[in-house]
Amino acid sequence: MLLELPFEYRTEYSRRARGGIVIDACEVGFLVHSTENMLVGTRLKIVVLYAKEYGLAMLEVFARIVWKRFDKKEKRYLYGLKFNGILAEDDYKLRGLLRSNSEPPSPIPMSPS
Repeated sequence: MLLELPFEYRTEYSRRARGGIVIDACEVGFLVHSTENMLVGTRLKIVVLYAKEYGLAMLEVFARIVWKRFDKKEKRYLYGLKFNGILAEDDYKLRGLLRSNSEPPSPIPMSPS
């Protein structure tokens, strides 16, 4: 499912918060991009921000980098992340987010000509 959601992450090696964008998601992982160069196998603590009604909501997951690729054109790294920890509450949020983004948009009513 194609998305563009901001996320904040911390690696197992550093408590410094960094950012990136979730560009695809499923129930087992994310495809993300970031300007940081990280090693395959690195474990991350991730907080994803998304719109919910009239505010922002967040969900937290723990994941591991399973592959990476450098996009020379965009000057960013693409990472495949596999979840290795998610609380039941956050899993529920993730499934709801995936469901809501998989539904086709409502048709725009057309006025009669």
